[in-house]
Amino acid sequence: MVWGFNTHHTAMASATHLIDAALAQLNPAILHEPTTPVTDAAAAAIEAMADAQARFGHLLVQWQRANGWSQDDPKRIAAAAGLLALAVHNSQWSDLSHGKLTPKPKLFAALSTLNGLLADQSWARPGVVAPKLRQLLEGSRPLLTPEGDPWLAADFFDAFIGGC
Repeated sequence: MVWGFNTHHTAMASATHLIDAALAQLNPAILHEPTTPVTDAAAAAIEAMADAQARFGHLLVQWQRANGWSQDDPKRIAAAAGLLALAVHNSQWSDLSHGKLTPKPKLFAALSTLNGLLADQSWARPGVVAPKLRQLLEGSRPLLTPEGDPWLAADFFDAFIGGC
């Protein structure tokens, strides 16, 4: 046994549970199919991270669809809240959704900020956002943990790396 493999396995299970719970909230018909087991621990960890990144990208696409967003909407939402410095830009969203981006910590903070705005509905106060954006936000849902708390930056990061 390679040192840390049991810890990795437990963390991966936690991250998989977190993603599965969020996907079930967005579309209950989506189920996770486990990958084929690999005997080499290092290869298994690398495969698990690649699987987690693909699943994370899938989650973002499902979140975008469930909320009726265009690729530009996460950035527009952050800008409307005065948080453009913590916006997920179009190309980042696309590349992350397609597994083509190795994000920096700021992107996980931006995802958390976007999710927090949806969860606390701070945009709902009169005059905060334009009517067209308000209509979009009224139907948008945050990603929630199984306990019902909004995902934080650490949850997004953990899901991205598969709890490794």
